[in-house]
Amino acid sequence: CRRRLLKMADLLTAFEREVSQERAGGPRARQQPRNPFEEPEVALQSRRIQRRQEFPIFKREDTKFPIPTGITHVVVSNGYVTIVMVGNVIYRFSSHNPARPENFEIKREDDRIHRVFQDPSGQHLLICMESKECYYLGRGGKRSQPRPLPKVRGQLIESVAWNKVEQGEHGTGPILLGTSNGAIYETDIAFEDSLLSKRKGYFHEVYQLYDLSDHAEPITGMVLEPFPKRPSSQEVKYFILATTPKRIYQFIGTVTRGDTPQFLELFAHYESVKVQFLEIPGNLKDSQLHVWPCQPNKTPMSFAWLTGAGIYYGTLGFGDHMPGESLFLEKTLIPYSQEEHSDNLPVGMRLTQFHCLLLFRDRVEAICVLNQTRVFSDHFNVRRDGPLHAMCMDPVDGTIYANQKSKVWAYTPYRENRDIWKIYLEQQQYELAKKYAQGNREHMDTILIRQAEHYFKQKRYQDAALTFSQSQLSFEEVTLKFIQVNKKDALKTFLLKKLESLGEKDSTQQTMLTTWLIELFLNDLGGLKDDGDMDSHKRLQLEFHGFLEQPSLRECLEANRKTVYDLISSHGAVEDMVFFATLMKDYERVITHCIQQYRYREALKVLTEKAEEALEAPEKERPGRFKRFAALFYKFSPVLMQQCPRETGIAWVSMGRYLEPKRLIPALIQCSQPTEPKQVSAAIKYLEFCVEKLQNTDRAIHNYLVSAYAKSKDPRDYSKLLKYLVNQSKQGPVYYDPQYALRLCSEQNLDEACVRIYAAMGLYEESVDLALKVDVDLAREVAGTSLRNKDLQRKLWLKIAQHVIKKERDIGRAIQFLQECSLLKIEDILPFFPDFVTIDHFKDAICNSLTEYNAHIDELKQEMQGATDSARNIRSDILDIRNKCVVVQSDTRCQICDTRLLTQGFYMFPCRHAFHRDCLIAEARNLLSERQKAELDQLLTQASAGEGGGARAWDEVKVRVDGLIASECLYCGDMMIQSIDKPFIPPDKFESALDSWK
Repeated sequence: CRRRLLKMADLLTAFEREVSQERAGGPRARQQPRNPFEEPEVALQSRRIQRRQEFPIFKREDTKFPIPTGITHVVVSNGYVTIVMVGNVIYRFSSHNPARPENFEIKREDDRIHRVFQDPSGQHLLICMESKECYYLGRGGKRSQPRPLPKVRGQLIESVAWNKVEQGEHGTGPILLGTSNGAIYETDIAFEDSLLSKRKGYFHEVYQLYDLSDHAEPITGMVLEPFPKRPSSQEVKYFILATTPKRIYQFIGTVTRGDTPQFLELFAHYESVKVQFLEIPGNLKDSQLHVWPCQPNKTPMSFAWLTGAGIYYGTLGFGDHMPGESLFLEKTLIPYSQEEHSDNLPVGMRLTQFHCLLLFRDRVEAICVLNQTRVFSDHFNVRRDGPLHAMCMDPVDGTIYANQKSKVWAYTPYRENRDIWKIYLEQQQYELAKKYAQGNREHMDTILIRQAEHYFKQKRYQDAALTFSQSQLSFEEVTLKFIQVNKKDALKTFLLKKLESLGEKDSTQQTMLTTWLIELFLNDLGGLKDDGDMDSHKRLQLEFHGFLEQPSLRECLEANRKTVYDLISSHGAVEDMVFFATLMKDYERVITHCIQQYRYREALKVLTEKAEEALEAPEKERPGRFKRFAALFYKFSPVLMQQCPRETGIAWVSMGRYLEPKRLIPALIQCSQPTEPKQVSAAIKYLEFCVEKLQNTDRAIHNYLVSAYAKSKDPRDYSKLLKYLVNQSKQGPVYYDPQYALRLCSEQNLDEACVRIYAAMGLYEESVDLALKVDVDLAREVAGTSLRNKDLQRKLWLKIAQHVIKKERDIGRAIQFLQECSLLKIEDILPFFPDFVTIDHFKDAICNSLTEYNAHIDELKQEMQGATDSARNIRSDILDIRNKCVVVQSDTRCQICDTRLLTQGFYMFPCRHAFHRDCLIAEARNLLSERQKAELDQLLTQASAGEGGGARAWDEVKVRVDGLIASECLYCGDMMIQSIDKPFIPPDKFESALDSWK
């Protein structure tokens, strides 16, 4: 089996190479000469990818903001830029239109701006002074002026947590402020000219952070995020992150909107619940906290905390967390490199999806948070342009800004995830690697191969097969892997998936894979059957059948039907052979198998069900679809009729007119043995159906029905035969062969049937003679048939009367025949009476006969008198006609040509219609038959030939011509009525008449 599988793999590999060559330009395609200066498409594509890879992950651009030198702080959000200059001068403008900045000045010569905070929408700006004064600056109109916040005075603000839920255009909503002494305050700042400003503007401490020595530490970073799922419309669940130079804290709780202050309720939980925090040694002055994504409409997925020991990075998972629980999932500390000593630590940081961007005084570096490697470094000329001061990010578009004293630089991520797939691949996170390798087939293939080999080493062969099938690894290499470890199930899975990936044009590969899979299925089925594991055998057989039923394989299996039959036969899988034959609609093979297994009724059921499905098609399509099943009926009916005659006959009847009864005669012949009454009965029922329902007129069918009736031992069938013969005689010409039927009935001594057949043949004398041997009433029935030959009918009745008088000596019954047949008279049967008989038996008959003769004589007298009167009236009419005349006026015109009638010879009819002789001849000629036309032409020719000798020639033919054209009026006679179906315009003149109307 292993050698066979190896051979199949080699064959399929060869086929794949052949198909590849054909697609490339044919089996003998040679490399075409090309332009030496033209690069191949693959090389060009590789070069493009290489160029794209050469671009840095973060592209640096000079913003060229029109700002003078002396920059101290820069914040950007939602495209709005705020820059603080030396001297407490503030510039505000849009990054899309930096040419028209707004400038403000806080006139405090003895004070400097400590920090500035701008909300994500760019509408609100907090300005914190070193003197612990705080200003608020809104955007637009009269509100765009720094406004002092007296309630915040005395607190040095180090961090701000903006509220995404309640922040609006007219106010900040409840926000949290982190101070240098570890206190967290809540405030709500509104524009001065807003209606909300009267009820807002509170400043309330909600929590205090201490270290282990109960010393207050500055809160260097703070994040306020709502949970994605809200408890109710008035309640909001929040997550708060707060950092000091050494610690990071987590707070979780629910607040009620509208309360003042809101977050006091959240922090109140931690009076009884331990606060979740993590402490990392170190004391970094510029400690920072950032999350990603930081867009206002998105939930953070990760965070980064800049500490003295390194970057503490982790992911966040929002769920059903309660106060005191942690949202941190994957956590790691990314240490600084050895080159970064204590006096050269980062002064700023920003977080992206996969990288931490670190700001040093002389450079910007990017560290991948997945593998903690440095992937980007951008150095600055500090001696010429000065050191880097700070870094910020626009939370809306993700642009990162770094500033020196006189310049602001923008860093934009460029294909940040370009090599992420490699990192996940090295970490064996294959699904994530595939996610970030989409669109690059080469990368995806590398991942799939590594994943499949990983599964293979772990002996997860099914998973390996599924993964190998998606890769481009050579077919023979994969199949050999599974063959060497003897994993047929995994090999089968691999082949199935490869088969699914083939297109319609890959017919050769599809054929090889299908054949190989069938071989594998059959091998496994045979092994399970030999082991006696029938449950597993049944499950695998269902899987095999499901494989064969796939619509995508139908065309392939049809084209290679013989090969599949040979494979299944070689394994002796009879059930699978039958299933495949049924699937291929090879019902002949299915029926043959059932018959060979002596399952005749099952064979008939298959044939009947499939034939009935064909008959469910539309009326026009039924004959074409049923044709193949009709052939199967004709082929298998002889065997089926012998084994299950009743069911077979019912099946024939259900097919109705779509079966030809004549072609079922070979099957009917099998039922000719009288010893098999069931077969004979089934045959008779079907033949009766053909004759009575289908109105079949084939002589062979009728002859066989007569034969079946005659040979049947059932008396009921003989009664049906007599009824059939009577019905056939009544309907006209019989459809059976009378001579064959007569011989058959004579052999079976069926005299009454012979009587009927003689009558149907017109042999009434023989019929009556035989009937008199059977029953006189039968003879009377035959003689009473309405015959055109009255003499023959009279003769038949005389035979019956003679038989009754001489053989039965029943004179009274013979006298009754005179009443049944009007053709018989008393004098006709008197010669049959015996010599010694009294007149009492027929006295009444003689009297009735004499009475009838007298009545007949009176009728003849009346008819003679009527004839005499009619002759007298005719002679009187002839005399009247001879003396009758018609007056023709001088202006009388011909009814045809409408000219004066007296200008030439004419005919005048009693109806007053008058015609010229020539006009009448021409018009009447069109109404004559061909024979009459020929006769008229001959008479006119004779009359024309006799004109030279005088008028005698015309006088001789005048009478005959008048008989043809003037026997009746042209318009009032029968000729006009008989010409009603003739067109007004002769066909030969129709075209000319049509042209005359144009």
